[in-house]
Amino acid sequence: MGVFNLCSNKILFFIFFLLATPLSQAETLKNMAPPDDFDVKGTARDLDGQLLYYEYHDYLDLVSGNLAGKNLHNVTYLNNDFSLLATKHIRYFQPVGLVSYKIKYARQSFSELVSVTAPSVEASNQKKNISVLVKKNSNSQSTQLIAKKGSIIDAGFDAFIRTYWLKLQRQTVTAQLLLMPAADWLSVNISKIANTKCQRNSTQLNVALCLQIKPDSFWLSVLAPDLMVGYNENKKLSTYLGPSNLVIDSESPMVFITYQHR
Repeated sequence: MGVFNLCSNKILFFIFFLLATPLSQAETLKNMAPPDDFDVKGTARDLDGQLLYYEYHDYLDLVSGNLAGKNLHNVTYLNNDFSLLATKHIRYFQPVGLVSYKIKYARQSFSELVSVTAPSVEASNQKKNISVLVKKNSNSQSTQLIAKKGSIIDAGFDAFIRTYWLKLQRQTVTAQLLLMPAADWLSVNISKIANTKCQRNSTQLNVALCLQIKPDSFWLSVLAPDLMVGYNENKKLSTYLGPSNLVIDSESPMVFITYQHR
């Protein structure tokens, strides 16, 4: 029973690994026009095809298309009526997979901060740990973590996939995913599967590589929801199928997101 309870708790954290906090559509701000200046637009629908929200991504200080180094990335989430859901500000770090981010909800009472502190060049080998600080709300208790080998935080997943692109074509890659709101690491396996799984039977979607992400633990992998990402031949994110990173009307729905790149 204890093992089952532990697995159940881990599954809940896995479902909400990007973010989980209640956000009602009634609590969004006034309607706003879609941003004119954006690099990527995501359209999120539930598994029945109903439009839920949009996400507009703007990359700043991007170096040669490589999401690594101290590059900035802003995301604006809009409801299906273009009311503001949330904003997110992301900064990328080395090694790939690590990011700092802050997400602010339109409902002003909640925010979330994850910050990464890399060791200085002069630090001794014993002090070369990468510190990860997780903080929810400005006055809440913070959690201090040490990044593990192959660690991935939030949007750092995209940079991780690009880096291990060739390896993922041939074999399964294991990584450590930061679970939110648990503020803990989960070992996951990233495996290549049939492209049709990421297309959801739509041949019009450009998917050259479809990846499935599952917990490394057998019990967690059995219970975990589907989580799949599709990339086009240019190594750009094309589709996402899995739990939303936003909670709408007190739920984190399963979503299918398609991405358009400018």
